[in-house]
Amino acid sequence: MRWALGSVTTKLLRTTNRPVLVVRGSETPPKNIRVPHRIMIALDGSTLAERALPMATNLARMTGAELLLTQVIESYDAPFAVFNSSDSLNHMREVAFGYLEHVANNLREETGRHITTTVPVGHVAEALLEEAQRKEIGLVVLGRHGIGAAHATFLGGTADKLTQASNLPLLIAS
Repeated sequence: MRWALGSVTTKLLRTTNRPVLVVRGSETPPKNIRVPHRIMIALDGSTLAERALPMATNLARMTGAELLLTQVIESYDAPFAVFNSSDSLNHMREVAFGYLEHVANNLREETGRHITTTVPVGHVAEALLEEAQRKEIGLVVLGRHGIGAAHATFLGGTADKLTQASNLPLLIAS
């Protein structure tokens, strides 16, 4: 599936330490470029993922966009089914909402912007894309490392999956 986005983009994302805006091309150029009215910031509780916050909040200020903070609770397949009990998922969602509300309150004080939060459950990349579609998101912002930081590298994990599967513009922050 790497051909869908291009090996040049993938190579650039893996080697640069600069933010990268990934926009999937099309055969017909857009008639106009739309400014995103809603920006989703994907977080996982790590300081690495939070590096995306200043860039996203600055974009929201400049464009007047609403901000949506999102943290996905990863669903696991067996043999980890014990983690999927409703009590465990409810607890993890409560913790995630608490974290996101803390971040949102700080950003509200700092920016005066309207900020909402959401905590979907599922496989991270798929859940982010589904939530973005459901909430009519115009831009997804995420840190280069962070979401799935337990993996060897963020790219190759969630960010790589998003760049391959998404038709939405993605801003991969450093």
